Amino acid sequence: MNPGPKKTERRLYLIRHGRYDPEAGSGLTEPGKSECKNVAGWLAARDPGVSSIFHSGKKRALETAEIFAAVLRMKSGPIIMPGTSPNDDPDPVAASLTGMNETLLLVSHLPFLERLVHRLAPDAVGPENRFLPCSMAVLAFRHNAWTFEEWIHAASLTLKKNTESKEENP
Repeated sequence: MNPGPKKTERRLYLIRHGRYDPEAGSGLTEPGKSECKNVAGWLAARDPGVSSIFHSGKKRALETAEIFAAVLRMKSGPIIMPGTSPNDDPDPVAASLTGMNETLLLVSHLPFLERLVHRLAPDAVGPENRFLPCSMAVLAFRHNAWTFEEWIHAASLTLKKNTESKEENP
């Protein structure tokens, strides 16, 4: 198990909202909620030291942020961060996130998240590194710059979890 980040390093967890149904009020579907709980559980097991959770204000982002807040046992609820809607310019948010001296989690949308990751850590963007529903890019702030650490996809965690269960219970 990964012991989590060094307490002196700050991280940025950028998460695309979970699967949702646009015909049912844009709330998360049951599979979407389950995927978010799985990814949040993976993150909680690493003791990430998240001090604040932000979201775009859209229902699907809020519901995803609330799941992460509950699983991470946050003392305060998710906060709306203006400028994080799908088609917003990522530059002001990138500057704001870089200026905050704490580990943060942001739930948002496409194409905003892809543009934000490219702005902060251009080496993280590639054809295999895509924001699927409830997937996460992990960035670390080192030497006055954001560096890419890893992509976490709900589907790969589910596959890994199912494989581990089969190994434990042959």
